Amino acid sequence: MAAPTIRSVAARAGVSVGTVSNVINNPSAVRAPLRQRVLVAIDELGFVPDRRAREFSQGRNRVIGLMFIDVHDPLFVNFVDGLSTVAAKRDYLITLAPPSGDVADQQRFLQTFESYRYAAVVLSPGRSLIHLTDHIQRLQQRGTAVLRLGHKPDFPGISAVRMDEVKLGKLAAEHLLAAGHRDLAIVSAGGAIRRSKDRSKGFHSAVTRVSGARVVEVVADDLSPEAGATAYTRIRNTRPETTAAFCVHDLLAYGYMLAAQAAGLRIPEDLSIMGAEDLPASRLVNPQLTSITSPGTEMGEAAATMLINQLESGSASSTDDRLFEGQIMTRGSTLPIPDDRAG
Repeated sequence: MAAPTIRSVAARAGVSVGTVSNVINNPSAVRAPLRQRVLVAIDELGFVPDRRAREFSQGRNRVIGLMFIDVHDPLFVNFVDGLSTVAAKRDYLITLAPPSGDVADQQRFLQTFESYRYAAVVLSPGRSLIHLTDHIQRLQQRGTAVLRLGHKPDFPGISAVRMDEVKLGKLAAEHLLAAGHRDLAIVSAGGAIRRSKDRSKGFHSAVTRVSGARVVEVVADDLSPEAGATAYTRIRNTRPETTAAFCVHDLLAYGYMLAAQAAGLRIPEDLSIMGAEDLPASRLVNPQLTSITSPGTEMGEAAATMLINQLESGSASSTDDRLFEGQIMTRGSTLPIPDDRAG
């Protein structure tokens, strides 16, 4: 049996094809009794409107494309959860390009987004957008809204949602300072994560405001537990009086903690350790790791709302910039410093 068409709905309801179209696309323009008659006919026939013609006339469809370098980051998982929830409520779909840090791959993905006339695009390419300039400009020329996750809007006409990374570093320092620690260490990650520099900046700024507090920094070679263990050894050799350490990523903190325990230190009685990102394994290590979590779900909700509002208001080219703050998840790896070690 042939699938029902808009004409068969019109015949069943005893109205014109134009009236059926208005019920589907502009229901407020149709009187309630007539609208209800058409809706009953649609339900009885099992008619599903074909959106392609309408989307073709608008020059885009109701799809938001995502291009990320890492889909295993908890921030990404929660971000997509929030984004897809809002998008679904407003009748948009989400599609994800295969994760890749390769320049050619990323350019090809954006070309695909353009060819399918996606309504909006969310980017987290793990680097500057310079290599994507031509592709982003073409998307914008077609009225596609573009948003960058995790970085300030460093390209004309794009918006952003991101963590306040400087504030995150301050939160970590303030947590340890409030516990009485004055000999602090920070393990940063150099170029391993783009956020490391700002987190380090915030940490140092908070420490310098407290009289008698001092901090030593070690830059890890990469983002791994092994690099964290190496950082512990370097800090133990140069500043053995350190009582608390902040690692800019949980992976570094795992290695730092294991190395300290292997050296005979008790965590947190002898050394407090905290990380950032709040990976699932942070609740499995012993003791559980104090960490700073990112509000990924809220960021995803904000991103979807920003993009869809831009599209529906006709202002797809926007430089909205939303900053979010992290939250400390206090667990067993941090403790106030004993009185005999204070000061």
